[in-house]
Amino acid sequence: MILTQNQSAGIIMSTQSLVLQKIGRDNAGNYTCLASNDRGETTSPIVTLRVQFAPVCKAKEVSVIGASLEESVKVRCEVEADPNKVEFVWEFNNSGENFEVAPAKFDDNNGTTSELIYTPVSERDYGALTCWGRNAIGKQEAPCIYQIIPAVKPNPLNNCTIKASLNQSSEILEVECVPGYDGGLRQEFRLEAYEVLTGNLRVNASSVSADVPIFRIAVADLLPATHFYLVTYAVNAKGRSEVSLLEDIMLRDSEKHTDSGVSMVPLILLLIGCLMAFGVTVLSVMLMMYRRRGTTSPVHIEPYMKQPIITPPDSRNNSMLDVTHGDHTYFVEYTLKQVTDYALNNQPDIIQSPQDQEKIKRESQLFLPVRPDTLFAPYDIHKQGLQSNRCSSNPFFTKSWEPISFKADRNLMKEIIIANSIPGPESCV
Repeated sequence: MILTQNQSAGIIMSTQSLVLQKIGRDNAGNYTCLASNDRGETTSPIVTLRVQFAPVCKAKEVSVIGASLEESVKVRCEVEADPNKVEFVWEFNNSGENFEVAPAKFDDNNGTTSELIYTPVSERDYGALTCWGRNAIGKQEAPCIYQIIPAVKPNPLNNCTIKASLNQSSEILEVECVPGYDGGLRQEFRLEAYEVLTGNLRVNASSVSADVPIFRIAVADLLPATHFYLVTYAVNAKGRSEVSLLEDIMLRDSEKHTDSGVSMVPLILLLIGCLMAFGVTVLSVMLMMYRRRGTTSPVHIEPYMKQPIITPPDSRNNSMLDVTHGDHTYFVEYTLKQVTDYALNNQPDIIQSPQDQEKIKRESQLFLPVRPDTLFAPYDIHKQGLQSNRCSSNPFFTKSWEPISFKADRNLMKEIIIANSIPGPESCV
């Protein structure tokens, strides 16, 4: 690095001297002077500037270490210091209490490095380990921090997508996912491709990046299979995460383009004619059905009886892209399906008892408008309120509902709820 005159930064240069003000450990190093004229250039002998400073943690961020109960982990504390003879002090913090670690538990005979073997035996042993260094200049200002957390299996990968590789040839498929929690340990990412018909494993690949799950699959490795699915997951020292599936992946071979001179125009016109004939037929059938239905009285549906149409998860649009292999072009279609869909599909069907069916049939005759529960009492609570008015002599019975009354203004009407059927006399004993 070439130094230039900068008084605000504390660099003052003259013909034969260099002045450095407010130096720190970043100013340490070798210095030389370079001079040149029309005859050539020359350099002065090297001058080494040594700056002594108290220990400073080499890691810039908090280190997270995962460990299971009764599992021993090695925690390594590294500092930078001059002089490099450093004495270390370890402390453990949990719930605001600090405990100093006995010197026999760690090794500090390596100059600027100290190693501690730590074994959590209970849930209270999870917390923060701090490492302090001291040399002849002074004590370390900010400690090195190591967060000890329970080690678990990693979380599954999310939002996996398939696309054609941009940096590679068009014969490569690229699968990119979003990583989940690593479980407190270093994790790796894996991908497996299976053929649907035979269940054979076609591809077993690892991520090309250590931080982001990115997989590259050659189309030649998938052929001759045309229908397959992908399985992606994360792995750490504690095991494998749940899998994320990419299903219904199809490789469809498009037509080869040749120079035979055969025109595609007649085929296109024939296809358009067939589609138009089919459309006219469907329209005619729908018109006839509509005229026949006009002879019967229309069925009136109350607005509150209309239910929203919910599109099932499996009917969502698929994704599509195209790749090439040799003189073939393949259209790749796939559907991203969540693992939870299998759990829902495998649930047993619920069969209602005859009593429940009869109850639903009776209650369906009462068409009550849907109202917000936060403002009005629901229908079942209303029926309890009517019963409480008739049986008010019971001392252990409390009124659960009462109609809202507006007594402040005579022009406002009381809310009156009228049941469809008035019950007969009833005993309150």
